[in-house]
Amino acid sequence: DTVRRRMMMQSGTGKVMYKNSFDCFAQLVKKEGAKAFFHGGFSNIIRGTGGALVLVLYGEIQDALGLKK
Repeated sequence: DTVRRRMMMQSGTGKVMYKNSFDCFAQLVKKEGAKAFFHGGFSNIIRGTGGALVLVLYGEIQDALGLKK
């Protein structure tokens, strides 16, 4: 996901930073280390958990209010 995002960000600048996906991956590892691939990982976990809770609670609230058919 990080490589895809970096490749997409470069397309809007007009400046070519990476030749291809593998080059992007190699440069990230070299310059930023393996940690670069986990930036924002915690936010994605929270977002996924929140989405799952919404789906579960929606059904439970419908049951509690007697709205489910």
